[in-house]
Amino acid sequence: MPSARMSLDPAAPNGEGEWQGVTPQWLPAVADTVYVCSLIVSCTRSGEMASWIAPHARGIDSKPLENECARP
Repeated sequence: MPSARMSLDPAAPNGEGEWQGVTPQWLPAVADTVYVCSLIVSCTRSGEMASWIAPHARGIDSKPLENECARP
């Protein structure tokens, strides 16, 4: 039976030293986080939708999006 520290996944790092070695390859860098945050811009005008959110397929009660009650 494997110990609590041993992983059955052959790709998983064993031990703190090995983990520290693969962390930069597996986790996003600070530059990646800054880039993603730059994409997220708030929308403040009526009728706008955020660029990172897919537009709705239909409005409330299946009304078209042009309907006043369905507009964001």
